Amino acid sequence: MRILDQFSYAGNSVKTRKTRAGLTTLGITIGIAAIVSLLALSNGFQAAITKQFELGFSTKTLTVTKNTGTLGGIGGTPDPNFHLYVNDSEIIAGLSQHITLVVPHLQQPSSGCNVTVAGKNYTLNTIVGVNFTAYGQLYPTTFATTNGSIPTGDTNTSIVIGSNIAKDPLNYKVGDSINLTWYEYGHTGLEPTDSHSYTALVAAILPEIGGFSLAGPSDNGVYIQITPAINFFNTNISSSITVLLNSETKAVINEVTNVIENEYNHQVSVISSTAVLNTINSIFNFITVFIAAIAGISLVVAGVGIMNVQITSVLERTREIGILKAIGAKDRTILSVFLFETLLLGLLGSALGIGVGWVLSSVFGSMIGGFVGGGSDPFGGNISFGGGVGAASSTFSNMSISPILTPNLIFWAVMFGVIIAILFGLYPAYRASRLKPVDALRSE
Repeated sequence: MRILDQFSYAGNSVKTRKTRAGLTTLGITIGIAAIVSLLALSNGFQAAITKQFELGFSTKTLTVTKNTGTLGGIGGTPDPNFHLYVNDSEIIAGLSQHITLVVPHLQQPSSGCNVTVAGKNYTLNTIVGVNFTAYGQLYPTTFATTNGSIPTGDTNTSIVIGSNIAKDPLNYKVGDSINLTWYEYGHTGLEPTDSHSYTALVAAILPEIGGFSLAGPSDNGVYIQITPAINFFNTNISSSITVLLNSETKAVINEVTNVIENEYNHQVSVISSTAVLNTINSIFNFITVFIAAIAGISLVVAGVGIMNVQITSVLERTREIGILKAIGAKDRTILSVFLFETLLLGLLGSALGIGVGWVLSSVFGSMIGGFVGGGSDPFGGNISFGGGVGAASSTFSNMSISPILTPNLIFWAVMFGVIIAILFGLYPAYRASRLKPVDALRSE
């Protein structure tokens, strides 16, 4: 029997036993669907994080913060009296020829600032003092707008707000006056010891950035020019300083990092955005392998089901096998026929699993935004708008994950489905091929 005839015979056997073939295929379909949906979502989530990360961090940037001892700082014990000041940006700018821009950020801890709208108090956590011109050069795609005009004067008291500040329940528009009240807290942190007010006009509204902000402009941010911010917060201590380099090579990054750390006797931590991105990708690669391993368990279960069904099929078709051998079919022909059957089941289950997995990943991807997005007012007006600036905070907003189904994922999904089907179908096929014609014909 030619190979094509063997394949055709196997196909007819699958068609004849549609119910059994369907139930067998279902196991493969579920396993492949689990793998495809989880990995497609993982790929989409990684791509979304990478995209948002690159919006907030150029791969040529370094972030300089005070060394608190929690980020692996080198050198002696961090000095609690050490601080980075806004003017330190001028010192850092002259440390290396590879430094093209230095932007200090002035942001107070998460106590935030209060605003009152329609008799209700709201807390805005992302109040950032920056030089608007330098900030725009650092983030040219996100700190730019057509709704209003971003002020250029270093002492201009007007502010720039993120898109969420212009939506319900605050609804600020260009030209509106906004009054911010910031409270200083004592050592206990329980009661405010002083308060500062800042009244300014909204000069511009940033377009919606979406997703989440790891750094840079945020949909929930309020931005003040650096000089008025120093007066408002009554301090010139910088929360972080962002350094833009002229190269993203490892050699340049390491050189500038060492120069800055040595300048401040290792009292600062210098974080490379490239290193952070590489770490994120490494974590996702590990998660991807872990997810694939967990989902692969369902394929093993499906394989056991295939073995069970094929053994039953061999028992039921013993007489048929005897007839085939009696008319000249060899052992390897019988083996091939049963393996072709499992191959067809594996291919069919894999194809259906890829389709089902894609649908599931698309549905769950669109649902993610509903779980992580904000925008409601659960505290009767006392709502908190959070966000990120130079170093290490994040805000989820309108996040939707678009699953990514790569050709590589499709290839390996089909391969796993087929390999599992053949491996677990091998024993039943071998058992069928070893039946003796006389014994097989005698069975009922």
